[in-house]
Amino acid sequence: MGNMGFAVKAYRRMLIQLVLIQLALISLSVVVALLYKDAIFSIALFYGGFIVTLGTLVSGWRFLLMTNPSSGLLGMTELYKGTVFRFVLVIALLAIGMGALKLDPLAVVIGFCLTQASYFFGPRIGRWGRQ
Repeated sequence: MGNMGFAVKAYRRMLIQLVLIQLALISLSVVVALLYKDAIFSIALFYGGFIVTLGTLVSGWRFLLMTNPSSGLLGMTELYKGTVFRFVLVIALLAIGMGALKLDPLAVVIGFCLTQASYFFGPRIGRWGRQ
């Protein structure tokens, strides 16, 4: 469990860093949108970013659950289930935001894409949490 414990701890650190980068990106974009657009556009922008952050947290939760030996959920099947769950969650939240809540679709997609870009700027997995 020594190496596994280290890997799980490193993954948690990377996940926290990634979520903080996502929150920073969406916060910055909402502030810019408030300056140049209106509050309605900013709310939709935030919603799009929130979807990505929630998806990241769900994936992290599923991964950490799967790597916990006491959970009984070991195996690649659980990782695939988590991926499918995240995919369905993202599609459902996009549909709710643009359909039921009538948020500006362009703003939702922009917020989603900007926050998704955090994966390019985020921590490098290969470093395993080393600073």
